[in-house]
Amino acid sequence: MLRNKRILITGGAGFIGSHIIESLIGENEITVIDTFSQNAVKYTDFEKNKNLRLVKGDVLDEKLLAQHAKDVDMVIHMAAIAGVANVIGHPSRTISVNLIGTYKVLEAFKKSGLERFVNFSTSEVYGPQADNVDEQSLTSQGPVGDPRWTYAVSKVAAEHLGYRYMQEFGLPFVSVRPFNVYGPRQVGGGAVKIFVEKAISSITLAKKIIEKAGSKSAITFKKDVKEDVLVRIPKIDKARRLLGYGPKVMLDEGLEKTVAWYKSGVGR
Repeated sequence: MLRNKRILITGGAGFIGSHIIESLIGENEITVIDTFSQNAVKYTDFEKNKNLRLVKGDVLDEKLLAQHAKDVDMVIHMAAIAGVANVIGHPSRTISVNLIGTYKVLEAFKKSGLERFVNFSTSEVYGPQADNVDEQSLTSQGPVGDPRWTYAVSKVAAEHLGYRYMQEFGLPFVSVRPFNVYGPRQVGGGAVKIFVEKAISSITLAKKIIEKAGSKSAITFKKDVKEDVLVRIPKIDKARRLLGYGPKVMLDEGLEKTVAWYKSGVGR
């Protein structure tokens, strides 16, 4: 566990960030820079913790980053445009935030003497076929004409940028690639979130609206035409060896906790 560290988390108000804060807030001072467009921290009991400072801002704001580039031991860079719907709807914004935003954060901290710069990437960098992949596996993206892959391209480019900063400037950079993360407080997109919400509602909302409106409209189901990842299986040997990492929550338990959180109505 980290102790007595000053940690800056970009995009820390999101789903994953909120859980990282929860695990570190007791022993460390944490500053979060976030636009709060997807705010999972508000569903926690540590939102007003004395060790937590919430700053509303954008990673494209160089002045804001410069203000917080001093007296920081570690940066956890999570700020990004994510989720297939968001990416397809805002592909240029995705490139701007994910790549240029990463560049601006790297620039702000390249001479700050950080102990570690942790970058959150994605399993999307492996393309549509991610079968038993590890850190040395080839990255692959889809066709340029499909905005679905804008996210993956921006993320793998940001990884290349970060590693070059490590080589040229000695910035202690490391990147992680989460695979289909899910659980309570998932306020953004995600396959499990979508399945859970649909299962809980059983599409009954549409039925209620038709009933209330006195309509005779039919409910139809259409196939999703977006290209998607076909296989997504990670190989975690390196994380086991270097970090002592191992899954602690099996799928059944994880799904039970996730379903219970959404059923509680807290995130609605």
